[in-house]
Amino acid sequence: MFTLMRLSNVSKHSTMKALLLILTQCRFEFEKLCLDIGVHCSLTSLKSAVEEVERQLITMALNEYKTLKQVALALKVDESTISRKIKKLSIPLR
Repeated sequence: MFTLMRLSNVSKHSTMKALLLILTQCRFEFEKLCLDIGVHCSLTSLKSAVEEVERQLITMALNEYKTLKQVALALKVDESTISRKIKKLSIPLR
């Protein structure tokens, strides 16, 4: 799994590179899974890709920080946004 970067200390360029790396890894894993089960894979929608990146970033932050407030601060969003996305993306809390 990827190590969570403290986004407050990372430039926008580095953050975008990290997101691209996550998307690339997700795409690779998706294609490998499709090959393993013999299913033709196609490009995913932008919405699905964004949701997957959000799911991974929030999950990594939840593993690193103790409270939702700390997670929100690390990801530079409001705490209510984190709570809403946890519910929407069905992210399990520890």
